[in-house]
Amino acid sequence: MKRRQISLTILLVLFFFLVVLTPLSLAITYNADFKENDVMIWRCNVCDEEKMEQVFGETWQTHFELFHNIKAGYKMKWVITGVDNNALKYSGKTKSKVGAISITYEYWMWTENEWEEKPQEDNFFFYKNSSYFNDNLLFANFVPLWFPAPTREYLRSLDTVLYKGYQVDVTYLLTLTCEVNAGDNLGGNPSEYIKVLAIYDSHGILSSYKLYIKNHYVLIDISIDNSFEYQLPVFIILTTAFTVVTIYFYKKV
Repeated sequence: MKRRQISLTILLVLFFFLVVLTPLSLAITYNADFKENDVMIWRCNVCDEEKMEQVFGETWQTHFELFHNIKAGYKMKWVITGVDNNALKYSGKTKSKVGAISITYEYWMWTENEWEEKPQEDNFFFYKNSSYFNDNLLFANFVPLWFPAPTREYLRSLDTVLYKGYQVDVTYLLTLTCEVNAGDNLGGNPSEYIKVLAIYDSHGILSSYKLYIKNHYVLIDISIDNSFEYQLPVFIILTTAFTVVTIYFYKKV
């Protein structure tokens, strides 16, 4: 009886790891992990306008698209209008069109009102193979508002092309930091050292954005303001199924 239980357990464990690990051995396919009509709203929690002007100059709100009309307590909204996971975009590195993930969206910049103005339209894309980006890549606004999924793997793949001031850390949270020193003539040419810390959820959406100067003084703090009903992670589903099957067979034995 005990031998039968042990054999059954071994078979179930092997089956479980086969199901979980087999997809990981296959080539990764990157996609936008949201769909048309999905809504994203971000809130500005902190905005030190006076210090931002000192660091980036009088035109800081127009130089950085993300900061246009930003104020503490204001919100920004995106509505996804199109997703193309099989787009073709020109790469300056290859001098040809290559595979990309492209989205189009309507957006309302920072406002205290409930989206009374007519939205603007824009689009954004990522190459499916991050090596197609030019070297020393520096994102507008220092970090983007979304990444393709699986985001952990995509962030890791960017390490070889990012500007030297970036650091990717996906050990626990999905984070991207960017440090720019005074005189680097990059990122708005700040008058002093700055650091941006961005945290993304597992679907690639920016959940937290903080812009610091020395002594961890926060000039800008942005966070996601709405939640989404995502599917449970596959790993959790498989773990639950494995537990249920194991209990069932033990009872049968």
